[in-house]
Amino acid sequence: MARMSRISAILVCLIVAASPARADPAADCQQSSDLESQIAACSAVLADSPRNADAFEPTALAYRERADILESIKHDHKAALADLNKALEIDVNDESAKAAIAAIEKQKLAEQCTLAPSPKAWWDAFTEILVKNPNDFAAHYQRGLAAASAGTGAVIDFAIVVNIDPKSWPARFNLGTAYATEQKFDLAVEQFNRAIELYPKLAQAYYARGVTLWKLKKPDEAIADHSKAIELNPKLLLCEPRESL
Repeated sequence: MARMSRISAILVCLIVAASPARADPAADCQQSSDLESQIAACSAVLADSPRNADAFEPTALAYRERADILESIKHDHKAALADLNKALEIDVNDESAKAAIAAIEKQKLAEQCTLAPSPKAWWDAFTEILVKNPNDFAAHYQRGLAAASAGTGAVIDFAIVVNIDPKSWPARFNLGTAYATEQKFDLAVEQFNRAIELYPKLAQAYYARGVTLWKLKKPDEAIADHSKAIELNPKLLLCEPRESL
């Protein structure tokens, strides 16, 4: 009888030892061996207790870390952005997630521009950014350059940039060039004037204003501007497209 009791006790111990440890989602949410398990555990905690503040940060962190792996190792922009947006759903003020999203968008844009064989493809790439952030200063500027390369439609974007930052002399210069392309010479001269006020050593602005003034039948002013352009940069006319005065 005693022997049977000992055997039963041994069997009970073996069964207990062989039984899987009971899952503890709360503990796994705070620390788990892999990100998939941590996300699953945190999701379980939040499903049971949607207001459990202790689960928010670990969940967001797990999504951010998995996004980092997806982006840096697998180069999977789409999946990485999906995880980062999940992190933002959990915490709309997650600055780390916002910064990571911005970095991935810039990387996508750089890849698109590198591969872009035409101004239209380049323009489309920046338009995609502007759909998500209509006030993106840099995207408007770059899309304006793409439109300028195509020879049309650059005024809109450069005008937006100038409205956002009136002291941007590159935007003023490019807006003037865009107006000149559309043969709006008076408006072009106004922008070249502002560009020169903001950056008096901008030889290209004197050169462009000179060409525009010549078309406005102001030869003396045009020649003066070209002389100033050459004074500032003697090699300028070797680089700029030549137009007879």
